[in-house]
Amino acid sequence: MDKILEKKRQTYLTMFEDGVKDALKMMVDVKKNSSAYYNRGYKFGLSLNFEEVYVGDEKENQTYYLRTRENESE
Repeated sequence: MDKILEKKRQTYLTMFEDGVKDALKMMVDVKKNSSAYYNRGYKFGLSLNFEEVYVGDEKENQTYYLRTRENESE
């Protein structure tokens, strides 16, 4: 495969993946927000319907896991 095409494809996939990751964290990266691939990944990540849930006390809220929003009543 053409190396230039492969590099472009990898860049597109990376932008999409970054969008999904940022959606799960509910944080938009303004530097990447102009990318259509980032935005598609972000929208896809939101559609997964996950939220971050922190475990621990106020000083240790760095530990978290993801759960679906449907299970909010737990």
